[in-house]
Amino acid sequence: MRYRNILPVCFSAISLSMVASVAFAESYPASLEEDLVSVCRTSAENDRLGLRRSVAKFSINSKIVAPAYKMLGEGLICNGMTLSAFTEYYGATDTLRVLDRYVVPTSIEIRDLNASRTVPEDISVTFTQTSR
Repeated sequence: MRYRNILPVCFSAISLSMVASVAFAESYPASLEEDLVSVCRTSAENDRLGLRRSVAKFSINSKIVAPAYKMLGEGLICNGMTLSAFTEYYGATDTLRVLDRYVVPTSIEIRDLNASRTVPEDISVTFTQTSR
């Protein structure tokens, strides 16, 4: 394997571990919380490009964002719901499909189409690490 292929992966892993260690601190830095809120907001507003830009902030190499999507999809809690559930709650089907590519579902549920809701102004976020 070539070194130029290994370096971006290593830098991404280091950045994700740094973000995770900061996220587990008792209080978030304001910039990190704003970035997490922007992930929640753009996913609920069905803005795929905005979601990609928000997630790219958590990755050193903006071309390799799959680990960041996976980390946020499994650990980010928006207003008491997982990121996928929050996105589905607001009827954002495009961004939900993006998130579903990276997050393994824990349960399957079939529902009728939900009416769209407005995205709230105040969004509270928490981040938890899933154990493997």
